[in-house]
Amino acid sequence: MKRMIAVTIALGLWTNAATAYAKPIYLSCDLGKDGKPFAVNLMIDEDQSIATVSVVSTGYTERLPATFTADEVIFRNRLMQYSLSRVTMAIARTVPLLQETTVGKCALQQVQRRAF
Repeated sequence: MKRMIAVTIALGLWTNAATAYAKPIYLSCDLGKDGKPFAVNLMIDEDQSIATVSVVSTGYTERLPATFTADEVIFRNRLMQYSLSRVTMAIARTVPLLQETTVGKCALQQVQRRAF
């Protein structure tokens, strides 16, 4: 009986360790071209497999399903695809209809301590 309890506790501790959750990552990115800035804020949530894209100039925000690999995060909507390097924080936005790719750079946002 004692052994069964010990095994149950060990499994419970192992399960909790295996399901540790990462905090979402907040990034500010510039995808400008021709000398014109184009600011985009991203919220990357690996545990939920989502990326939220917010266009700073318009306030347009879209939540997209994301695929996470060891070195890249890929997310897309019907019109464009984003590829974010987890190593260099470079970002590429491809618009297949226009056969156009814009490349930019992201930086970590400082998240202030929240009251709630």
